[in-house]
Amino acid sequence: MKPIFLLYLFCLFVIFTPGIFFSLSNKDSLKGIILHGVLFAATVFISLKLFDRKLMEGATFTINEETISNVINKINPSNSDNIPTTTTTDNTVLTDENRNLSAIQKLQNEITAQNKTLRDTTNSAVVDIKKEINDYKFNTKKFNFECTQFLKNSTFDNPKQEQNTYKYINGNDIVPNWKVRNVAIVNNSDAWGFGTSYPKGNQAIAIQNNGSIITDLHLPEGRYKLSFLSNGRNCCDNTGIANSLLFSLNGDLFDELTPDVSEWKTYDTKTFKIPKEGHYSLTIAGKNNTEHNGIRDKTSAVKNIKIIRE
Repeated sequence: MKPIFLLYLFCLFVIFTPGIFFSLSNKDSLKGIILHGVLFAATVFISLKLFDRKLMEGATFTINEETISNVINKINPSNSDNIPTTTTTDNTVLTDENRNLSAIQKLQNEITAQNKTLRDTTNSAVVDIKKEINDYKFNTKKFNFECTQFLKNSTFDNPKQEQNTYKYINGNDIVPNWKVRNVAIVNNSDAWGFGTSYPKGNQAIAIQNNGSIITDLHLPEGRYKLSFLSNGRNCCDNTGIANSLLFSLNGDLFDELTPDVSEWKTYDTKTFKIPKEGHYSLTIAGKNNTEHNGIRDKTSAVKNIKIIRE
């Protein structure tokens, strides 16, 4: 054994067995007390030094560039081309600060890689969803379902009218989402003879003679048709024929329908084609501009207008 270690053991013996030490010397001797105190202080000092050194030896490790490169490449393979792969034989002892910085850097790299993977996966999913929604050649009939969109305020519930009343309207900002020309907004009105109560809501637009309603649409390329509820008024020219309705897109007529009188029914227009995505103006207008039996008065009511993509 080394002499210094034997001295250390002796000091420990003296400190932890003071009774034996003082029995060998004069316990009241100042010299003995001082010696015991010096031995105690020396033992504590040496113990602390040895303890601190062992902690440092146990906590430190060596690492080189190749190890760092391999770890980072496993975490984020996309960055492998940007990290030097040269190796060195010099080992570096990392301090606590450097170890913390290294750990933080590794965590940042891992989080960055995970976020990139999540972002790429999300973007890919969004692209797939957009493709499913916006694939204008998508064949809905193959899956036996319809792509349907109700036009805004197509029930004509706004502006709200009192029960069993009507009001003639004309303007661009009276009926939300619609420009109206010489029509009437009706709420279960007995005066118009459409039968009450109206289906799917209490209000409708009565298109009299050549009155019209217009709305703006944004449509992608594809084939479409309109579906709507309508009822013809059996009045007042004694013909028993309702006002025919004309359907136009950007001023081009694509269909004409004449509703039955005194009964609400669902009607579908002919299919029209949108060659290019963009904004379009849809007009539903009355056709009658002629007197019958000396009276010029034909009316048809419409509501719940929706557009169906085929």
